[in-house]
Amino acid sequence: MDVGAFKQEIADLLRNSTQLKQEQESLRSKAFELATVKESLSTQIAMAKDALRDLEGDLKYLTESKVEPTLLCPTCGTTHENGFPIRLELVDDAATLRKIVSELESERQKVDESLAGIQGKLNRVKLKSVEIEKTLQVKKGALRLQDVVDSQSAEVVRGAFTKDMDYLKKQLAKHEELSADLKDKVAKFDIPERTKEINAFYAERIELFASELGVQDLREDVKKKPDANITASGSALPRSLLAYQFAVLHTAKEKGDAKIFPLVVDSPNQQGQDAEHLSQMLNFIVKRTPVGQQLILAVEERPQGLTFDGTTIELTTPYGLLDAALYDGISNELQSLVTAVAEGIDIRLANQRIEVGQDTSE
Repeated sequence: MDVGAFKQEIADLLRNSTQLKQEQESLRSKAFELATVKESLSTQIAMAKDALRDLEGDLKYLTESKVEPTLLCPTCGTTHENGFPIRLELVDDAATLRKIVSELESERQKVDESLAGIQGKLNRVKLKSVEIEKTLQVKKGALRLQDVVDSQSAEVVRGAFTKDMDYLKKQLAKHEELSADLKDKVAKFDIPERTKEINAFYAERIELFASELGVQDLREDVKKKPDANITASGSALPRSLLAYQFAVLHTAKEKGDAKIFPLVVDSPNQQGQDAEHLSQMLNFIVKRTPVGQQLILAVEERPQGLTFDGTTIELTTPYGLLDAALYDGISNELQSLVTAVAEGIDIRLANQRIEVGQDTSE
C-alpha cells in the first residue's frame, strides 16, 4: 500500500464529509428561513381573507337591506351613512383585498417551490453521506477501513491541533501584552486625586446649570457624582436631565481625552414646558454647548427670542428628512472621507493577512 496516497484518500474523505456537513447546515438554515416566510405569508393571507369576508358581509347587508339614508350601529350606537358612494368604497376595498390575497398566495407558491428545491438538495446530500459511510465500512479481512481511517485521522487531527495551538499561543501572547498595556493606561485614570478632581468639577457645573435652568429640588447625591439617577416630576424632569447631561458633557470635555462628536438635542420641549421655561432651556442649550462642538437642535416650532448663529433648516416635507436633490453634492463632499476609510480598512486587512501568513509559515 502507498501510505502517502492512502493518507491523501483519507484526507479527501474527511474533506468531502466536512463539506457535506457544511452544505447540509446551510440548506437547513435556508429551509428554516423559507418556512418562517411561508408561515408569515399564510398568516397574512388568513388575515386578508377574514377582512375580505367581513367586507363582503357588509356589502351584502347594505345591498339587500332596505335603503335608508343612515344606519344605526346596534353595538356602539354610532350613525353611519348608507348610500351608493359608501357601497362603491366597499367594492373597491374588496377588490384591493382580492388582489392582495392573490399576490400573497403567489409569493407563498414561490416559497413552496424553493422549499421543494432545498428538500431535493438535502436528499442528494444525504445520499452522498450514505456513500461515504459505505466506503468507510468496507472490510479487508477483519479490519474495516473505518478503523484505519480513525487511527490515521487521529494523527492528522493531532498535527492540525498542534499547528493551530502554536498560532493561538502567539496570538494570546500578543493580546495579553495589549491587555497589560491597556490596564496600565486605565490605572493612570483610576487615581483617587483625579477622581476627586473630576467629581468636584462635575458638582460645580451641575449646581450652576441647575440654577440657570430653574431646577430647585436636585438631590444631593446627583450633585456629588455623575453616576446618579435623575428623578423629578412634571416639567422639572426635562430641565433636570438637561442640567445633568450638560454637566457630564462639560466634565468629559474638560477632564477627558475622548473625541468631540456633534451634540444632537431633539425636541427639548417635554412635559409641557411653559413659554418662559422653554425659552430658558433653548437659550441654555445654545449658550452652554462647549466651544468647538457642533450643535444640532431640533424643535417643533420656531422659537421666539432665540439668538442662534448657525444655519436654520426648516423641514417642510411630511415624513421626509433627506432631500434627494442634495445627494450628489453631499456625496462628493464626503467621498474623500469614505475613500480614506476604505483604504485604511484594506491596509489593516492586508497587514493581518501578512501576520497570519508569517505565523503559519513559522
